[in-house]
This record gives sequence, C-alpha cells and structure tokens, in this order.
Amino acid sequence: MIISVTAAGRVKLLDADDFKGFKVRVDDPGASTGSVAKALNGLARVDESGHAWVDEAALRKLGAQVGGPGWQDSATGMIAYAKRAGWVDEATGAIRAHIEWPETARKD
Repeated sequence: MIISVTAAGRVKLLDADDFKGFKVRVDDPGASTGSVAKALNGLARVDESGHAWVDEAALRKLGAQVGGPGWQDSATGMIAYAKRAGWVDEATGAIRAHIEWPETARKD
C-alpha cells in the first residue's frame, strides 16, 4: 500500500489491496519535508526522523474509497502486524510509514 504525494501536492492511495508493504511515496523531486507534511495534513504527521505517522481512521476512510471487498478486514490485519512490530504509536494509534523520496529530493 502506497500513500502517494503527487507533484501537485495531492494525496492518493495506490496498491490499496497490497498489505505487505506500507509507505508514503513522494513524487516531486522538488518537494520538501514541509510541503509533504502540509499535503499529509489530516492523514499523517511527519516526525523529525523522517517517518510519517498515519492516522488509522483517516487511512481507513481513504482505503474505503479505493480498496476492494474485504479491505477493512485486511487493514485490521496489517495494523495488528504493525502493532506487534512496534510500528504503532500506542498513545495515538498512528501507524508508522517509511517515506520514500525521489533521489534528487531536497528533504529540508
């Protein structure tokens, strides 16, 4: 599952039914951490280590729009796995996602 931040600053969910990988992908090589954080506002926050912490309810809402039958149940399984791996913030329930930047991105 890929949360894509487009060059236009829009967010879309790609590979919604692939629960084996979870990441945020930045498409714009000119994007900064600030612009990505702004695009993800309401869906995720970006921390100082460069990870995105994705709000579970917002992810489920996004997934319901594009995911196939059984998406919610599969998402529950993915989140349970993430929790066992220590990738869920116990206080907020947010799920940690790696941010994949284009090779030439600024990240400042």
